[in-house]
Amino acid sequence: MGKKFFWLMMVLCVVLTSCNGKVRSFVGDYSYKLSGDVVFTDSEGEEVHSVQSQRGQMNILRGKRGECGNVVITVNQMDGSVYSFNATVKGDSLILDEHDCEMEFSSLSTDPDLTQVKRPYKVHVSGRGILHDNMLILEERWTGKRTDGSSNTLVSNKINVLAEQND
Repeated sequence: MGKKFFWLMMVLCVVLTSCNGKVRSFVGDYSYKLSGDVVFTDSEGEEVHSVQSQRGQMNILRGKRGECGNVVITVNQMDGSVYSFNATVKGDSLILDEHDCEMEFSSLSTDPDLTQVKRPYKVHVSGRGILHDNMLILEERWTGKRTDGSSNTLVSNKINVLAEQND
């Protein structure tokens, strides 16, 4: 009976720690930079624009207890914007839970007195990443449309986020 109990406890320990091992390697504080290209489509056609580089702090925290591999990612941009979303660690990959967020993109104005106008978009974000040494490499996909009633849309299949783990 004693040996069976011992082996049962050993198996239970392995099961309980197997989820946390990979999560632990992703958990931490990071400094990040986001870049990529976005295709904007309106009634006149398509325009490709580079996303203005974003920098800031990213924190990856353990998710809810009992849910294997879940993490919460908080992002604090240098411009003061803050948002969070969930992700799942699967093997050596970090899979972002699909989520929506509000973003503004600058575009050239038709008004000669203004050079750029910020346009609001609701953006659907998905993606995945890997951890290489202390560098998290995320590749996001964005789709969205303007929130002001316009029929303009945006698509990007490759938004890159490079995040270096802080010491």
